[in-house]
Amino acid sequence: MMDADAFFYIIIFGFIGCLLIRPAFKFAGFLWNWVSSGLTHYGNPQPKVGPALAARARGEYDVALGLLNELTESYPENSIGYIAMMEIYSSDFKDYERVREVYGRGLLRVHDKDELKKLERAYKELTMDAPEKAKQ
Repeated sequence: MMDADAFFYIIIFGFIGCLLIRPAFKFAGFLWNWVSSGLTHYGNPQPKVGPALAARARGEYDVALGLLNELTESYPENSIGYIAMMEIYSSDFKDYERVREVYGRGLLRVHDKDELKKLERAYKELTMDAPEKAKQ
């Protein structure tokens, strides 16, 4: 049989444990949220190029180019808008002069090394079949 002191300690510590369990779990949740917030909250939003590509697929090239212009104004350091515009001008209009113009604008605004590589690679691929005059 258990003595009175042990029984008293079990009751007191059990009561204290019941009072502290909820704040302890809340604190653990707060810590987990703080630690994992970098995993769940991406701080660099990407441009939404889908509406422009959908307009292009429907044959609404003016709408697509307008949306892409807005995109390059909102996200000037992201190469995807410039690449999509160059693709429309080269594939749909065969206007390599405008491709070079968009490429030059992208070179002035994009500063990230990886984004510049994407832009340069796209320009080379899109002007591969261009007449020599347009490549210069």
